[in-house]
Amino acid sequence: MQYLKERGYYYIRAGRSFGIWDFVASNHKELLYIQTKMNQAPRKGEMVRLKAFSNYPKSKLIKKQIWIWKSYKKEPIIKGVI
Repeated sequence: MQYLKERGYYYIRAGRSFGIWDFVASNHKELLYIQTKMNQAPRKGEMVRLKAFSNYPKSKLIKKQIWIWKSYKKEPIIKGVI
């Protein structure tokens, strides 16, 4: 959350992360759907759900992303979901 805030994003965090996305974040340039993970990529079944998610307006300014936080790193590995 602090990472997003420091970069000028307004964000909404999904409580207990029961949905597909952990965060929805926006700034004046883009809207992000973010799934966060620690030290590993999402499993196959979860990737299928992330890729299948299509209930949003289609625009180059809206992105689906996976953020993988490695232990002791200050920046996440950010991968787009296509």
